[in-house]
Amino acid sequence: MKKKCLTLIGLLLPLTGCSSIDVVPHALYASVYPVYALAKEVVRDLLPLKMLTPFGSEPHDYEPSVRHIIGLTECKGLLLQGNSLEPWADSLPKEVKEKTFDVSKDIETMKVDGAIDPHVWMSPKNAKIELANILDSLIQIDPTHQEDYEKNAWIAVKKMEELDQRYTLELQGMSRPYLVVSHASFGYLCRDYGLEQIYVSGLSPDQEPTAKGLKRIIEEVRLHQITTIFYEEYVSPSIAKKIAEETGCKTEVLSSLETIEESEDEKQTYFSLMEENLIRIKEALQ
Repeated sequence: MKKKCLTLIGLLLPLTGCSSIDVVPHALYASVYPVYALAKEVVRDLLPLKMLTPFGSEPHDYEPSVRHIIGLTECKGLLLQGNSLEPWADSLPKEVKEKTFDVSKDIETMKVDGAIDPHVWMSPKNAKIELANILDSLIQIDPTHQEDYEKNAWIAVKKMEELDQRYTLELQGMSRPYLVVSHASFGYLCRDYGLEQIYVSGLSPDQEPTAKGLKRIIEEVRLHQITTIFYEEYVSPSIAKKIAEETGCKTEVLSSLETIEESEDEKQTYFSLMEENLIRIKEALQ
């Protein structure tokens, strides 16, 4: 039986083609950038930490190759964002599922157009819970460094609480509390800080609004005297720019933290990206 399985794997691997990223044995893997960014705060240099979704890639469309799934059988653990952002996780082999952890457990979710919104990390209140879940996972994966992980997590949680306070104080009482965004990834941020999300596309940035939906958005922009239409770096700005032209608004980039370029990995953190978002949101809503 083992020989047959190895033969099948040998047949499948050529179908995956050449891969720019191979799974590193005995490394800890995060499925997507927001998990990776938060895990970095706790792991530091105690374990090799890698991201499964390639830098600069859209996580909604990503699916690991057969080669990567086979490689994950030798990883230390796999941290998932959960809430259906990684539908491929349901098909992972048992030996990978046994060391897979959902970092969004115990977070109260919302729905957008009838589907669970997976973008929970966009609220620092939720990201604080994710840090605790990551810590619990690391203690199970690597108990020898428990005290170090706890110390790192404590520092990250304090920074997260400070970020939460900044969002709360700086966004309260906005005269135009409407955030127009390219896709519905800012719902938790809006819910927790007194804003209302108006989204062009749904939960996936590939979804385009209907003519009726686009007309409704333009009407809301005019009604609420909105000045800025936000789009994300890795999403086509064409529709956002069209709305801006129709309404006399300007466009601005806002990060959903779904991905970054590899060249930015050492420069940016969860905190720096969220602080940049806060500055841009505040300027748009004042």
